[in-house]
Amino acid sequence: MLNLEQRMEVVANVDAGDTDYVTGTEQSDDREAFSGFEEVESFIFLYDKEKLEEKIMDKMGYVNYTTTPWEKVNDCPILEQRQQFYKLNHCLCQFGSRVMCIQQRIFSDDAQECVLSENLTLQDVPFGDHFQVHVRRELKNVSVDPPISTCKVFLGIAWQKSTFFQERITKKCMQNFTKLLKENTELIVTELLAYKNNSLF
Repeated sequence: MLNLEQRMEVVANVDAGDTDYVTGTEQSDDREAFSGFEEVESFIFLYDKEKLEEKIMDKMGYVNYTTTPWEKVNDCPILEQRQQFYKLNHCLCQFGSRVMCIQQRIFSDDAQECVLSENLTLQDVPFGDHFQVHVRRELKNVSVDPPISTCKVFLGIAWQKSTFFQERITKKCMQNFTKLLKENTELIVTELLAYKNNSLF
């Protein structure tokens, strides 16, 4: 039985040069944005409940949110992938950016741990074709009684083309996305608790 780190190594070794794999794209300087223990049964649960996820995205102010189904990646059956599409409204981004996101996830054998990787392309911001935003969430169910889960979020910017404004854009993206990801995690906790309390868990 492979633990989660070993399963991630299997994915990384499938084809390190294949940019279709988030784990194989150019590495960004990912930094831990934040982490914490929460009194919810499972962060992992969210990503299998489309209606709940849509509700959270709507409350975050993400416009025209759509997603493809989770699918196994052909060459690596322990890896699942989907795409997300949405638009950040002007309160979240002065350009109202359209976002295309490739999401990939790997579970531990007992499904109590999950690494969720995201590769975001901002499609209509200045120099948006020069860089991508990388987000990695490490989710773990620690306890059922009492319900406790942990969530670590890492954030980084990967540049494909250099620009004079690279340092300024990186700093701004790190600040804005750290704020967005914290708000998103807090909202996830609130909605998961409400979902459970409504006896729908």
